[in-house]
Amino acid sequence: MDFKLAFSRLTGRHILGPGVFWSTLGFGILAHALGSADLAGGNILARLTSVLIAHLALMATLYLTKLATARMSGGLVSIILVAVGYITAGAVRGLTLQYSLFELDAADNGFSLYRLIGGVVMMTSALAWAAFAFGLKAEWGAKRSTLEATKQQLEALLVDSEARLELEASDTLSTIESMLQTALIPELVLSPQRALTKLQSLINDTLRPLSATLAANQPRLELVRLDPSAQRFRWRTVLTHLRLRESSRPLTTALILSVLAINGFVKYIPNISPIWLMLLSFAMVTAALSTSRNLLARWVDKLPVGIRVPSVMLILFGFGFGGGMAVFAFGHDVLVGYALSVNAGVACALLGSLFGINFAATKEMQSIELQLNNYEQKLRWTIAALNGQHWLQKKQFARKIHGPIQSEVAAAAIRIERSLTRGEVTESGEEALKNLRERLDKILNDTRATSEVRPVLDEIAETWHGLCEIELNLSHEVELRLRQDPVCVETTLEIAREACSNAIRHGSAEHIHLEIDFETDDLLKIIVHNDGVGLEQNTRRGLGSAYLDDCTFTHELVRTEQGTVLSATVPFREK
Repeated sequence: MDFKLAFSRLTGRHILGPGVFWSTLGFGILAHALGSADLAGGNILARLTSVLIAHLALMATLYLTKLATARMSGGLVSIILVAVGYITAGAVRGLTLQYSLFELDAADNGFSLYRLIGGVVMMTSALAWAAFAFGLKAEWGAKRSTLEATKQQLEALLVDSEARLELEASDTLSTIESMLQTALIPELVLSPQRALTKLQSLINDTLRPLSATLAANQPRLELVRLDPSAQRFRWRTVLTHLRLRESSRPLTTALILSVLAINGFVKYIPNISPIWLMLLSFAMVTAALSTSRNLLARWVDKLPVGIRVPSVMLILFGFGFGGGMAVFAFGHDVLVGYALSVNAGVACALLGSLFGINFAATKEMQSIELQLNNYEQKLRWTIAALNGQHWLQKKQFARKIHGPIQSEVAAAAIRIERSLTRGEVTESGEEALKNLRERLDKILNDTRATSEVRPVLDEIAETWHGLCEIELNLSHEVELRLRQDPVCVETTLEIAREACSNAIRHGSAEHIHLEIDFETDDLLKIIVHNDGVGLEQNTRRGLGSAYLDDCTFTHELVRTEQGTVLSATVPFREK
């Protein structure tokens, strides 16, 4: 038994909510109406008032129990203390009810053992049922709210990442445009070389830090825990899983019902041993619910929800009522027997529905846990993919700054300088400026410069030729498919380059084996085997480790007797 889970269900904040209060009050009124034949009618208003007063005493004791166990953690001892508190609440209810009936002239004395035991067995059971049921509700609601929060986070992450990528491009263009306006035009008339120097200074001092800042602003996985009340609990959702087979627990239900009924046996059938009657009722209810579980459930559980749920409740009520009528037939008061049998039917239906709802809620929560796990996996995949894209953008942007952007700026400066020599500052200078803007825009939006996997890996092998032998295992089909995702290609090459460099420089590896293949449709797996000595565990983590953390779905570094093995999976998005 999961004591921690049971403890949370029986002592959660739902205990203070209206659900437990009104459901137990309703059951208390029903139990009093069906189990108070000894009052011979009495004053209806006085009886209802007494039930309400007794119920307030019961709830006050329950609140004190919650207060006393609020700082305790779930376990066997805490569950026992909670059970004692529930039993005490039932006893207080029974004593208060009888005393109130006496004070309001609805009973002949202020104490009744029948009422005391009835409060313990009946109201304690009803209280535990309500607390457990609404505890399931709170637990279900909390899991649903967490699921909804995770879904919202994933959706927000995707929308935010798209907006952020657009903002990066917009900021980059705006920055260059501002540089052209503030640096090139004011300096154009004075000195084209000075304009060029200022432009290059702004590129180095402004554009590169901007790119690095944007690229370093990576998303992080943080599950948002919403308040359980944020999600509306629907009994209908749980009841869709309600089954007769799970609701019919022959031995458990029969034992509980028999114990609950023994107080009635003592009071209304005093001429027969209550132990014998309890055994008889136990045998009858066990047989009936066994039939329900093993025979009727085969057909009932296949019915549509709208028919199945009331059918389950009616069957359980019928078996409880029938067992009660059979046993109380030994008594002499038919009306009493009928009333107590209805009570037994209600108790049987409540107990069975509690077992069924517990099973149904367990299935629903398992489904929610599976969805949560799937969303968390999807979040991790998305984050790794976005990080890989940001790293690639940073790398490509750095290349463009060092290469074509500076070349275009230099070419524009030369054209401007020549126009100055010819005295054509205005027309030629503005034309050069216009051409520069157009070409820079093309450069910044050019994403065709994606590396090919095999040629780059061959270059890596050639770089370390004579120092280490690098062997590649990459099928032609995988190579062709990789062309669909440039980000995955660059991430894979960066991992391979870093792994080979570390293995040779830090581990003195002489043989490296690279394996690249798809683990699933959306995950590429890279395995790097090397015969190096490996790094110490306390070695300072560098940029390569940060790259693995950010841009891979999973990664693991394992030392073996033969060397070191790095395995990593990278998100793959096929166009």
